[in-house]
Amino acid sequence: MPLLRVWDSPDEIGFASLPSRLETKLQVASRLGKGLACVRVDFYEARGRVCCGEITFTDADDCLILLPPRDGMLSELEFY
Repeated sequence: MPLLRVWDSPDEIGFASLPSRLETKLQVASRLGKGLACVRVDFYEARGRVCCGEITFTDADDCLILLPPRDGMLSELEFY
């Protein structure tokens, strides 16, 4: 089966609409993150309810470059 791609020009795409129930999600995220230095809260909706899918306590997608180089020794340790 051939792969079909449709390319729209940016002018035809427009802007994405705001997520549904955004205010509720922002309020819940604020409460969950209160007092924490860094937190990302992922939401989804099921049957009309706002659900928390994941809470992440690291930034930079866990791809932070460790400096000085000796900090890289942490990745060489075996924790099992």
